[in-house]
Amino acid sequence: MLAVPTRGQIGWQTVTRLEEIRDRTPGLAPIVYQPGNLSVALTRNRIVKRFLETDATTLVMVDDDVVPPPHALEALDPLIPEFGMAAVPHPHPWPHDPGRIVLSAYDSAPGGGFAPATLAQGVNEVAAVATGCVAISRAALEATAPAPFRVSHDPDDLISSDDFLFCADLRILGFRIAAWADGWFADHVTTVGLAPLWETAAQGARV
Repeated sequence: MLAVPTRGQIGWQTVTRLEEIRDRTPGLAPIVYQPGNLSVALTRNRIVKRFLETDATTLVMVDDDVVPPPHALEALDPLIPEFGMAAVPHPHPWPHDPGRIVLSAYDSAPGGGFAPATLAQGVNEVAAVATGCVAISRAALEATAPAPFRVSHDPDDLISSDDFLFCADLRILGFRIAAWADGWFADHVTTVGLAPLWETAAQGARV
């Protein structure tokens, strides 16, 4: 099942790429565009509820401002169910150092929290990923149902976003998390469109 949590403003780049992915995948069920409100976590949980009412084995979620690679399903699907969740990461500025661009896959940091992971080509086991372009196994969602996505309201929490809290819960339950890297990346276009530059750099070209 391929689903998009949306607050009603879906980027045309996202829709165009998802249609391309649909055309590459014969037999794929219609894409679910799940409307929501300001709570992305609540919208994601509504998608999970709809998913668990089906007999599908893998949920692929793409945020409404994320453009996945055209072969995202082909890259992520084989990683499930060995991994509870697998992601195609996207480049973004690191909040603690906005001049530094990192990929949205993370290792555990000393003292708690996460630090950017160094990714090799292919499958990388990591501690956490952003959930803008992910595949999640049915077993992982059943284990964390009915509301896998939540936020922390404690300002002192090192981990507060629904992405990172979901990853932490998965690891506590014994599920593994993967990031896929092959020179293509997702692009978080609302925040900053960096994937084309990162992809060029990954291919060894001067940018």
